[in-house]
Amino acid sequence: MEDNIIPILWNNKKVIIVITFLTMILSAIVLLLMPNYYKASTTFYPVSESLQKPIVDVYDQQLSFYGNDNDVDRLLSIAQSNEIKSALISKFDLMNHYDIDVEHKMSQLKVRKKLAKLYTSQKTQFDAVVIAIEDQDPQLAADIVNYARELIEKKIISMTANARNELVKSLEDESSVKRRELDAITTKIKDLRMKYGIYDTQSQAESLATLESKNPNGSQIKKRINNYTQGVSIVKQLETQQEELTKILTYDQNQLNKLKANQNRTSKGLHIIEIAEKPLEKFRPKRSLIVLGMGLLSGFFSGLLLLIRKSLNQLDFSID
Repeated sequence: MEDNIIPILWNNKKVIIVITFLTMILSAIVLLLMPNYYKASTTFYPVSESLQKPIVDVYDQQLSFYGNDNDVDRLLSIAQSNEIKSALISKFDLMNHYDIDVEHKMSQLKVRKKLAKLYTSQKTQFDAVVIAIEDQDPQLAADIVNYARELIEKKIISMTANARNELVKSLEDESSVKRRELDAITTKIKDLRMKYGIYDTQSQAESLATLESKNPNGSQIKKRINNYTQGVSIVKQLETQQEELTKILTYDQNQLNKLKANQNRTSKGLHIIEIAEKPLEKFRPKRSLIVLGMGLLSGFFSGLLLLIRKSLNQLDFSID
């Protein structure tokens, strides 16, 4: 049988050629009825998280201008979020553009599925983010992806601003608590000073010692020394706490002032590499390739069927 394959195919070459030719013609007719789709895309990098911080240390050796994999993943999540897709559907009236019945109860699901087939976002080999969309209107395709990129950047900026505001509020709340604690310590020190007659924890001991040496039997001096001795350690401990807490509050206030100064500064959400332009060439369908592929497949299967038919004719199905 193997030696007869080429002769069989050669003898039936006209049939194979006709089938192949007809298949290619039918494929071409069907493909001509299909609409052209144009693909527009925009490319960008995430801004480094260090640049989005409220206070940027320009002397930081690890300061980076471009984001890492986590920043890229965050952008991809935002790009595929329902918030972005809903905004695109509303902005460009995609419900009517895709000929979806607005009154249908599943209209929202249908338009989202249609958009999901045409709208893509992915990371390139160079760690950039590319969002693209296919549409029969080339200008609309470019407008949609450019608007999607703008929405993504606004979302990133909004998230950064919210984080800054939360940080400012958190630091303000912490400072308020520490300030109340400092006021309580200050009041307690004042009361203890009055109670034990302490006016100076550094030099008062020397003054009392001098007075005692001059009048060793003075009961009032001894009473003052006893009061001082009982309260000075407590006052010194509270003064140490007061000093440490004052330093912390001063540092926190400086940080808070810097945060507030940068709270409303305009930040950049993306490093834009390429803005989507109106595509000049169609993206699909690749008619010539499809027609050629269909022709090859039809030629292969028609030849295969002829060989199977020939093999079946040579089998002996008679019953002895």
